Amino acid sequence: MAGKSGRRQFAKQVAVAGAAVVFGAVSAPARTSETGSEVDSRHQRILQQYGDRLSPEQKLRLRKILAYNQKMMEPIRNFPIENGQPTASVLKFYPDAGSRTK
Repeated sequence: MAGKSGRRQFAKQVAVAGAAVVFGAVSAPARTSETGSEVDSRHQRILQQYGDRLSPEQKLRLRKILAYNQKMMEPIRNFPIENGQPTASVLKFYPDAGSRTK
């Protein structure tokens, strides 16, 4: 099995990666000031609205969730798109719906 990874090897790699994340061996990517300020502003807005209902653990988890969501949105926001570009895909309910005859 040279060059290929079997199920057992894959499972070992996943377990090691998971342990590294749990125990903090993998560092989080650095935030840019723009994304950091957006996370901060969202965090402050939510704390102003719901802060008295949240425990300190929930407030910390909220910050982590907001940072994660921001990280997931960055590639979508950075994707170049211009007005007039067609959609990537079109919803079709039936194959060749225009060529059907009754």
